[in-house]
Amino acid sequence: MKRIPFVVFVLLLILATGCVSYDDLTMVSSKNVLAGMDKNQSHGTFSGKSSRWMILFIPCGLPSIKEATDDALAKGNGNLISNAELYDTIAWIIPLVIARQGFEVKGEIYQVSQPIHFPVAVESTETMTRHKTEREGR
Repeated sequence: MKRIPFVVFVLLLILATGCVSYDDLTMVSSKNVLAGMDKNQSHGTFSGKSSRWMILFIPCGLPSIKEATDDALAKGNGNLISNAELYDTIAWIIPLVIARQGFEVKGEIYQVSQPIHFPVAVESTETMTRHKTEREGR
């Protein structure tokens, strides 16, 4: 009989969970961009989400921070997020049975026009291809 208040307390504690902020990030992008940008290029503040169903605490897939970032970038028609906030979300449909769990990214979206080019990476790829061709020719 003494366990009932403890079990009720634990269940209420679990039900009280919700949104947790992981971190505030200065800039976030899943695209290659230059860091130099103008305030005039801002498209506004947008948020993106990635979520999956969870049944009896068993996830039906894994949500992705990259997917949430891409969703926000697509909504804002940009390629960089500044002052980003990352949240872990969970919404219980039927408490302790069915939930929607995921990530949400919010921030100011920018369109930076000049992509970063890494000629060193291209040269290494060409070098690797040349070495592979040489090995196959032997």
